[in-house]
Amino acid sequence: MIPSWPDVDIARPDRGKRWTLPWPAFPESLRLDKEAWLDRISGQDLSPDQPVRPVRPITRHLREYQIRRFASALVLSGRNPGTLTSLADLITSDAFTEGLKFLLRNRANKPQGVLNIAGAMKAIARHHVGVDHARLEAMARIIRRVGPGHQGLTPKNRQRLRPLDDPENVRALLGLPAKLMHLASYEHRPRAAALLAQTAVAIEILEVRPIRMRNLISLDIEKHLQFPKRSGGARHIVIEGDETKNYEPEEILLPPSTVVLIEDYVRRYRHILAGRRNSALFPGEGSGAKHCNTLAEQIKRAVRTHTGLAWNPHLFRHFAAKLILDNRPGAYGIAQRMLGHRSSHTTTSFYSGHETAAAARHYDLLILKLRGKEVPS
Repeated sequence: MIPSWPDVDIARPDRGKRWTLPWPAFPESLRLDKEAWLDRISGQDLSPDQPVRPVRPITRHLREYQIRRFASALVLSGRNPGTLTSLADLITSDAFTEGLKFLLRNRANKPQGVLNIAGAMKAIARHHVGVDHARLEAMARIIRRVGPGHQGLTPKNRQRLRPLDDPENVRALLGLPAKLMHLASYEHRPRAAALLAQTAVAIEILEVRPIRMRNLISLDIEKHLQFPKRSGGARHIVIEGDETKNYEPEEILLPPSTVVLIEDYVRRYRHILAGRRNSALFPGEGSGAKHCNTLAEQIKRAVRTHTGLAWNPHLFRHFAAKLILDNRPGAYGIAQRMLGHRSSHTTTSFYSGHETAAAARHYDLLILKLRGKEVPS
């Protein structure tokens, strides 16, 4: 902005302790073998034995990083990178053990992350390299010694959900969208008002229909919102299978109060944030949707400011399961359908035991009723 200002670039120091080596540090043949495996699991290889459900680009990127991280662990353990010419060299008995030992010694690696890398290497051994059953069993035994793997909610998520045992906190969280819209109506700064309304709609959708954040941020008015013009018609959010995590299409019927909130936001506020040709429900700069992290920060800040809860958008999915199981202990089928899990095992493994306190309350009421005592309302 100041023409006479000196043209000086200031380097930002990188204080991260990064030890994962770049691909040029390894033989080209290893990189090509890695690409062949990634092409296969992501559906780009049209051979008949490819996976039925190709992984998404984000998963492909994760698998690439896991392979590079494991190969780097071997090099830093003393292996000559020139000897790692293919993926088969990463999963020999000695290499598999050495790599995991290094990863476990490095405090930058969480145990669950090491288990995930070990599982990825075992998949390569089975489906790409084609090792025998005895070798796979040996790898499985090593993985079991690394750790049992994470089951259910993390301690951190349990801690964040614990305040919701207080009905006052539940009411504050559920009432937040209406509160934010009310604040927006009194906000004199147009953009600030629009951001309040935008956050209200995002939280409202996550509360009544806890879809994944990736699907929330990509909602498009023209593509995903099926809002008939006639009054009283059913309003849906329609998401095709190629956009969902489990490849199952979702047709989400919205409650009338949610529809009113969305329509109010679209009519009065969205245009302040969107360009002329931007049809994203949560528009960002340019023609597309707002960055996922930006909307997530808006949600976290609003929840913290107005309820005092430490929160993140994914917790709304756990919150939904908690509400269901608190009111109907054991109703995993309802939770499964609400969260869109393909398998009931996913739901039960995450939330089994989470409704123990609610089950105890139901049992206490049953005892009081059978004893002829007055049951609290």
